[in-house]
Amino acid sequence: MSAINIDVGKLRKQLLYSLMIVVPLLAAGCTTPTLMMEVPKPPSAAFPTLDKEGMFTRSESSYATFAFAKAISSIKYSATVAHWPSRNKSTLGIPRCNGWLIRPEQRVVWDRERMEELGDWNTYLGKMFYDTMKLMNYPVKGDPSELFVGSKKHKTADYQVGVDIQEIRGNLCEHYAIDFFAPRDLFPGGWISTGTYGGELYLKANWMVYSPLTEKIIDTVVVESYVKELDRFNNGFIELFRRAYEQNVTNLGAKESFKKVLLTKSKSQFTPISEAAIVFAKIPLDKGLVTTAPDRVLNGTVLIKTSSGHGSGFIVSEEGHILTNNHVVGASKTVQIVFNNGVELEGEVVRNHVNRDVALIKAPIRSANALPLRLDPPVKKLEQVFSIGAPLDRERQNTITKGMMNKTYIDKVKAMTFHQVDISINPGNSGGPLVDELGNVVAIAVRGIPNTRINDFIPITEALRFLKIELKEEE
Repeated sequence: MSAINIDVGKLRKQLLYSLMIVVPLLAAGCTTPTLMMEVPKPPSAAFPTLDKEGMFTRSESSYATFAFAKAISSIKYSATVAHWPSRNKSTLGIPRCNGWLIRPEQRVVWDRERMEELGDWNTYLGKMFYDTMKLMNYPVKGDPSELFVGSKKHKTADYQVGVDIQEIRGNLCEHYAIDFFAPRDLFPGGWISTGTYGGELYLKANWMVYSPLTEKIIDTVVVESYVKELDRFNNGFIELFRRAYEQNVTNLGAKESFKKVLLTKSKSQFTPISEAAIVFAKIPLDKGLVTTAPDRVLNGTVLIKTSSGHGSGFIVSEEGHILTNNHVVGASKTVQIVFNNGVELEGEVVRNHVNRDVALIKAPIRSANALPLRLDPPVKKLEQVFSIGAPLDRERQNTITKGMMNKTYIDKVKAMTFHQVDISINPGNSGGPLVDELGNVVAIAVRGIPNTRINDFIPITEALRFLKIELKEEE
């Protein structure tokens, strides 16, 4: 019997090669090939050249500045945001997309790795927003690349711009190529991944413009973007997402509504109302101590009730005019006024200034309890003062709290002057008077930091100026 010579090593290679060919083909027949994801294709805006339009070449006081605040996403965790379409299903026009075999179902989901791209003004997206807007000559502040002053400038912007990524849809291709020197037992046909990618991505974002001055969102803009990249790049989905985001920022910059927000900066935010002045008879300053005759102040202080809660106020004229905060009256045209003696009347809101947070109410009554307003000299540091109001609930109407004047300062965000006083105030105190030790009004309660004795009051001179109220000396 003749001997049979078998090359065991060669046979092993042939078996391995056969398995690498047959097993994937069998697997492909048992799995669903990944189809192309349907992707909207909104047009991309041309890169605006705002300098040619002369929009932001005027002095900064004529338009609003802005800074990037934060990027978030309302996309559900683990939601599918992109497909890796099988080679025979791809219509991207990229040769050898995702290899030479029919790729089994593969998807990109929105997970922790993708969400790490989000962040605030000094992250990658914040830097991209700043650079893109700067190239368009927008008045953007807060350069993340500035080592020391970036955060300081960021805080001085008139508006903060944030974005909610609402939808992402895309298709990705991994580039393959033939390597004639690749071992065929490991790479059938010589096809190997190049480690580079191409694809298309759609991104829908809701941009919001927030005013720190009014603490409200003043504008929202929904922006769509689409990018298709056939050239090879690294990092797969992340790189494609960044390019779609950059295009989205460019599309935002091209929106006329976004431009108008910046060009319609209201001077009324920082100046008195334009209506004709209201003139009151000036009440002579008191000379008796509050501690010995508190009723004089209490009778001039009122409780203000609205549908949303309550606040405080005080009488400033014999004709029944009452000063309070704008946030106390809100959008109400009429409010209920409760006097110290229990009498309750309906008052009409006749004048207000939203950003200075002051309002004037007219009650249908003549009163001898109008409080004197101390305009000069201004309240001094370490001077003893008293706050009157209804903290927390209505039953606490006309609660008196004693404290000391700390300092007068300008809030750089609101561009407004405040007195800082170490009196503890709470919701319900708002709009109430701050009086000196003789019972003369020097300021209006407006805001405080909970559980502290750091609280702010509006100087009475500022309240009168912004509401266009003048005091006339009695003849």
